[in-house]
Amino acid sequence: MFLYYCFVTYVIQLLFFDYIFESLSFKFSLLDDTLTYVVLFEIVFISLVIIVNGILPNIKPVYITKKLFNILVRSTLIFMFVYFLLSVNFYMNYDMSFRHHIRLRDVGIPTKLLFSLLPVTKVIMFCIFVFLLNNKRLTKSLKAILWLLIFSTILTINSSFDIIRLLILFSIIFFPGIFFQDLSLNKLIAYLVLSLFILVGVVYVGYANKIGSDGAIELFTSFESIIHTFHQVLARISTSFVSLKILLEGHIFNLDMQLNTLLFAFETLKQKISILLSIGNVDSALYTVNRVNYEILYNTPNETAGASPGLLGSVFHLPIFPFSLLFIVFYTLAIIRSANRYVEDGHLKHNLVLMFSFMFMLFNFFESPLMILTIFEPTNLALFIFYIASFVRVRDSSL
Repeated sequence: MFLYYCFVTYVIQLLFFDYIFESLSFKFSLLDDTLTYVVLFEIVFISLVIIVNGILPNIKPVYITKKLFNILVRSTLIFMFVYFLLSVNFYMNYDMSFRHHIRLRDVGIPTKLLFSLLPVTKVIMFCIFVFLLNNKRLTKSLKAILWLLIFSTILTINSSFDIIRLLILFSIIFFPGIFFQDLSLNKLIAYLVLSLFILVGVVYVGYANKIGSDGAIELFTSFESIIHTFHQVLARISTSFVSLKILLEGHIFNLDMQLNTLLFAFETLKQKISILLSIGNVDSALYTVNRVNYEILYNTPNETAGASPGLLGSVFHLPIFPFSLLFIVFYTLAIIRSANRYVEDGHLKHNLVLMFSFMFMLFNFFESPLMILTIFEPTNLALFIFYIASFVRVRDSSL
């Protein structure tokens, strides 16, 4: 799963780098087209993850009763119903352009709560997915939770990732076998064709919430526009790769920037406390790693935009290299080992659909490791639940 993330986030960009270099240079502040240091760093990082993983001890799981498990499921069902109601409220007041025209701090409490709980719903989706993998079936209550999640996602679509999320959710309910059975060639081809159509939908939604529906449709009206769109999409998914290249080659010992990462985490914490306590005159400045990273990467100025440095690029936003490297290595292992604990006895068939789904559900944890520096970040609550739940097993297996 970790290697799949590295492949999608870094290796694909390496393979197509010469092909999209012109597009990347237009979009990002790239100095040259050399890749030697990037390749070496990726090899060192992956090697460290494998070596340290072999050294660390394993922790035994904690077993709970079937009764407690059912209580947790009912509580989750109530939680998801509340989330669904918040989604209805969002649908009545906003559209898919929400992320690009409205700042979260300027909306009402229901919408703030909706997006604060969103990372938790991703962990819930992952836990149900793992239950399916381990038991080859879902209970009625778990299916009800998934349907609430599907309807909520449809009502709140404002990101291209939401389309992929829906594809996986529908697959879990209607085609669960694709995740744990050997796929015949015909089924695999059919699923890949369907995925291609979904990919077009992902690109459409990604552009529609920026330039409108009519503008997004025009991207597919000619061969030239399709090729141009393909270049732009490759450049768009290269942010983590470009972050690694630029930070590695120009900011590895930029102590001012790295110390500011800690300062910005503190300022963001103050902002969130002020908003929670409704304190007046909240500082409107954006104090985030993503904001600083955007200013380093992009040629186009934008007063509010941010760009995640990704897993490997985050190393250079922390002070005192190579200790920052070890910090990200241990963070990575916390995610990997937690994910491995969820899958009982490691008995799964590692097919492409399964590993892509795994990677997608955990993508945010890999992509934004420095979020843990900000205590009240919603992702941290999801990460805590994800980590703690990985130790839990149900004593009665006949669920």
